[in-house]
Amino acid sequence: MSSARLSMGVTVVVLLAAALQGCSPREAAAPSRPSAQSGPVMLNNVSVAEVLNALTKAKLPALNPHDVTASACPTAGCLEATDTDTVSILKFPSTGRAELYAAAV
Repeated sequence: MSSARLSMGVTVVVLLAAALQGCSPREAAAPSRPSAQSGPVMLNNVSVAEVLNALTKAKLPALNPHDVTASACPTAGCLEATDTDTVSILKFPSTGRAELYAAAV
């Protein structure tokens, strides 16, 4: 996979995840604060499948999707990953981990 394609994939994932999170009907008016009993707040619960569905719904090219989690995530540090003919979508456990990956590619 070329670094330009990978970089584009990371950018697309970050932008789509931000857009989906910002437009999500699940989003509360104000972010809740974590409590000792409830655990940490999930800031980004958008899955790779939801990003892929958003691409398809927007009629953007994302043909031949296939799960590459087992091969990509051990070195990338992601939770799940899907490749298509045009873009790679990776979901990371934190923004910090995503930034480290983006800086490396």
